[in-house]
Amino acid sequence: MLTIAATTQTLEALLGGAVATTQPAAVVSYAEHTTTTYVAKVQHTDLNGTTAVTVLAAPASSTEHVVRGLTISNVDTAAITLTVRLKDTSGSTVYRTLFKATLSVGDTAAYDDDGWYVIDNTGARKGIGATGAQGAQGVQGSQGPQGAQGAQGSQGPQGAKGADGAQGPAGAKGDTGATGAQGADGAQGAQGPQGAKGADGAQGPQGADGAQGPQGAKGDTGPQGADGAQGPQGAKGADGAQGPQGATGAQGPQGATGAQGAQGAAGSGITTLTTKGDLLTHDGSAAVRLGVGTTGYVLKANSSASYGIEWAAESGGGGGTSAPDYMFFFNGII
Repeated sequence: MLTIAATTQTLEALLGGAVATTQPAAVVSYAEHTTTTYVAKVQHTDLNGTTAVTVLAAPASSTEHVVRGLTISNVDTAAITLTVRLKDTSGSTVYRTLFKATLSVGDTAAYDDDGWYVIDNTGARKGIGATGAQGAQGVQGSQGPQGAQGAQGSQGPQGAKGADGAQGPAGAKGDTGATGAQGADGAQGAQGPQGAKGADGAQGPQGADGAQGPQGAKGDTGPQGADGAQGPQGAKGADGAQGPQGATGAQGPQGATGAQGAQGAAGSGITTLTTKGDLLTHDGSAAVRLGVGTTGYVLKANSSASYGIEWAAESGGGGGTSAPDYMFFFNGII
């Protein structure tokens, strides 16, 4: 009986080389045994050339897998070399060969309560001849009464050995005895070369895009970050070049002399104007009289003059203020 009782143990099968057309199929009938249950199960799979394939998975914890039957058939068009082995990964990985044989086309490797064997395409076991007919059993003679045992005589000298008699015919085959203990595993054979990689299959069509999921709810607004420190003031840029000075415009024509206003009454304590054309001005301390200028002269501002203004010959230009205008002005402010 073949039993796997650890979670680190599996059964594997592999071939000594690549198949010609078709991979063999492995079928394992086993019982899943615990302390309270005993459940019959089946595991089946295709082999993959020289790549080891697990034909019986490891049991769960506190569980045993008891193999009751295993078959692997050669459905290829050429002979194959089959190896079935135990794999244990409880420490460093160890392989133990359980069965190895060359299967002709149509042969099946099998395991059951009789152990390992090979069946040909007719269903007969290989390596075992047909059982001959059993001969008739002879009649048992009658048994007489047994007399009293006499005294044992002294032992005589050993006689010479007689000639061997002719070998009698082989007796009928007896019933098959109980299966003996499994012998030690033989050394593992060298692994065969890996088969050539098959051509890649054509790429399937791209699936349609899935529908867009709903938009998630808007998250809360995070707190406002603290103001960053103010950066240093940049250096002052260089002053631009001064543009050229524009040309002086032409002097406009002199305006016409306005009409002379009426002379106002003299104020209290103010110097009396005595002559036609006199002006009343201020010298910085008190009001003073500026006599009328020469005909044709114009009144000009001059900060170095005693009164800050003076009569001077006309030097051209226009827009000037006539003497009557100044008189009216000063009379007005005084």
